[in-house]
Amino acid sequence: MQAVFVLCTVLLLTCAESHAQSAGFSVFHASADPQLQEVDVYYDGFPLHPGLPFRQLSFRQEVFAGSPYQLEVTLPNTDTTIASTQLTPAPNAEYMLILLGVRTPANFAPNPDGVNTAATLLTQQLPLTSPDPDRVWLAFAHAATDVPSIRLTRANGQPLYSGSITFRSLVEGLLPADTLTVELYTLGGTLLARFRGDLSRYAGETGLLVLSGFLQPGQNQNGPALGLHAVFLDGTILPFQRVDVQAQTARVQLIHASPDPQLASVDIYLNGQKILDDFAFRSATPLQEFPAGTPLTVGIARSTSQSVADTLRSFTAVLPPGSTLCAVVCGVLSPSNFAPNPNGRSTELTVVAVPVQERTPSPNTVAVATVHAVTDAPAVSLNASGIPLAQGLLYTDVAPYTELPIGSDTLRGLPREYTMDLTAYGGNAGIMVLTGFANPAANGNGPELTPIIVFPNGTVVTLSPLVGIAHGAADGSVVARLSASDRRLWLYVSEPVSGYLFVELFTLTGAHVLRREIAGQHPGWHSIPLPSLASNSVYLCRIWAPATGQIWYRMLCTE
Repeated sequence: MQAVFVLCTVLLLTCAESHAQSAGFSVFHASADPQLQEVDVYYDGFPLHPGLPFRQLSFRQEVFAGSPYQLEVTLPNTDTTIASTQLTPAPNAEYMLILLGVRTPANFAPNPDGVNTAATLLTQQLPLTSPDPDRVWLAFAHAATDVPSIRLTRANGQPLYSGSITFRSLVEGLLPADTLTVELYTLGGTLLARFRGDLSRYAGETGLLVLSGFLQPGQNQNGPALGLHAVFLDGTILPFQRVDVQAQTARVQLIHASPDPQLASVDIYLNGQKILDDFAFRSATPLQEFPAGTPLTVGIARSTSQSVADTLRSFTAVLPPGSTLCAVVCGVLSPSNFAPNPNGRSTELTVVAVPVQERTPSPNTVAVATVHAVTDAPAVSLNASGIPLAQGLLYTDVAPYTELPIGSDTLRGLPREYTMDLTAYGGNAGIMVLTGFANPAANGNGPELTPIIVFPNGTVVTLSPLVGIAHGAADGSVVARLSASDRRLWLYVSEPVSGYLFVELFTLTGAHVLRREIAGQHPGWHSIPLPSLASNSVYLCRIWAPATGQIWYRMLCTE
């Protein structure tokens, strides 16, 4: 009978353990007290991490949820308690505790707001993943004893956390997953410190952002200076670099949109130093920090360059402090070797600056600005979902951001229509750049016209052309026919059309047979010779009037 009782007891305990829910916790050492360079951490009297160094995270401890645990921090190898707290973890929850403050406050500068600076433990529960997969969830911990209440902003003044944050406070927030400059301001507007860190690899992650150390080490036993660290749930610690508060910065993204075949890949120099190697056409950098308020010389060289002496073109600019810009490189090295711009604009290699918007208020929309970088194309008018994106946009012009619904759409208004799938980019903003040549044959057989959309993290989405007749105009103002005998395309224009008509001929597999422009102001027949034409074949003809945005499609059989 006793054996049966023991067996039942073991089975009950085993079942209880198998259904028990667990939780986890760890401790981050953020006390800048020089006497606490290392501490011992215990839970319920058991060692968790002996000799935990300053600005390091302890081992993670997994425990049963729902039970209270006593956490204690002591001087190394002693029973002298520095701080303690009790934690009753929730099921499947993760916690980080932060040790902050000093052992003997009288020996250090007081907190400017009068907050008690005695050593203590703060507790923060962390979500397992960020609620926004494109951003980083970080709870900010103010652990710097001699720093007053502060506001945290980006270099452009955008708040990172709401309200003022005092010593011993924890504030939760979602931060952008990119290169981030964090500025600490007093409530009176004085800039105390500036830090820079790269969060671009941590989208969807969670953790702490901890301010520790002393603003005035000389008044605090020459303890460690102020520092900012991101501490992630997986144990990764990312130190932010401290930046001189006198140094002003701006954030810049670079897009290579020059279709010149000689510049298919380039090297970029900044003030004599190479910053980009083999930067390819239709590629982009993410937003990056650069000095502002001072002249910067940007040099463009071929990808084989050995030094700044090989620079082909250089530009000097002064970035506005706190600005966020996109620099689009467009144009060609020798305009005389390429077709002129129909509107008489210079096609010399240049840089177009675009103020950057990074996000939209709604996760169900995408904001798109448009840059016309096609040297030989006239003004264009673009739309998607019936929403105008650009009206009469000339080469090097920029159309402002327009919000579009997420999903798959069609970009209209160019010689070809393009599939524009924005499903995966809800809540983001990007810059659409019209790249390439409208007529490659007249431009050294360079790349053909292709729109791309570039997002602030450097992602480039290349739009794919549609080949079809679903959107052809039903009117008879343009008539077309093919003649195999003399290999010609004949177009009849019944009414004058403003500007030029761009004519394209495709096989049904989408291969280009012809690209040509004709004067649309003259009604009547127009004859266009063709390089080749198969008998008894079917072709698709597309005629585009850029000035009016009209597009005609004609399915043609050779005669």
